[in-house]
Amino acid sequence: MHRWFDSGGHDITFIHTPSDLRWKAHGLAHDRATGLSVLYGTCTRTSVNAVRDDVDNSALAAWFKLTTQPSYMGRRFLHLEQLNGKLLRPTTVKGGLWICAVGTEPTLMARLTCCLTGHASIGEYYEHFNIPEPTRCNCGAPLQTRTHVICACPSHKRKPMPGRLHSLVGFLRANPLAFAFAPRD
Repeated sequence: MHRWFDSGGHDITFIHTPSDLRWKAHGLAHDRATGLSVLYGTCTRTSVNAVRDDVDNSALAAWFKLTTQPSYMGRRFLHLEQLNGKLLRPTTVKGGLWICAVGTEPTLMARLTCCLTGHASIGEYYEHFNIPEPTRCNCGAPLQTRTHVICACPSHKRKPMPGRLHSLVGFLRANPLAFAFAPRD
């Protein structure tokens, strides 16, 4: 019998069993202990953080793949570009791109979502869903579309079509009524 103490001062007792006795339980324990290989270190692929990273990366890969399909994003989704010209894709890093761009402004996030998805209080939306609301723009344009609101409507500031997220958020900040639903009475 061998006796040790761990770092916490706890008594650990091991009973040495000679392998020549060939006890079945001893053999099974020996085979299991010597057959197990455990990686060690701070960056092993079996650590909890590594497993979380793998799950997060596989979820993001699946999400990226889905966002390339119009049936998932919707035909009216406004695709924006990154600085390198590639399409902006969703991410969970640091709260995600859209949330980080908006910060802590829930009404701005709501208007951004309405603008990106095309589900906004504009004539194009009313016409598509047969909602009995005016489809003309207040400026007199025959159909109020998202592109018209952002690029051409004289009622709004900053006319160029923003192709990047921060440009669009800047437009929405400069025009607090753009893509906002009227309050209910």
